[in-house]
Amino acid sequence: MQFQIWTSDGQHASSQCFLNDPGKWNLYHAGDFVVDGSNASTKLKFSMTQIDCTHTKGGLCLDSVLVYPCKLREGLKHF
Repeated sequence: MQFQIWTSDGQHASSQCFLNDPGKWNLYHAGDFVVDGSNASTKLKFSMTQIDCTHTKGGLCLDSVLVYPCKLREGLKHF
């Protein structure tokens, strides 16, 4: 799978991974971005596509997408 994130101020992040352990909860890192100022409003666009083509991946259930400060990353590794 390829995960991509775009922000309203022009930032882009991309990552790729193989989906293992079907039916289990997995945490994958999609990318990082920076928000200037604690009160700044930033729009995000998130996508998940197959690595080998640009078609939307079928047969997957995406439970949630987490957006969190990078300083919390270590705590989520034990999720």
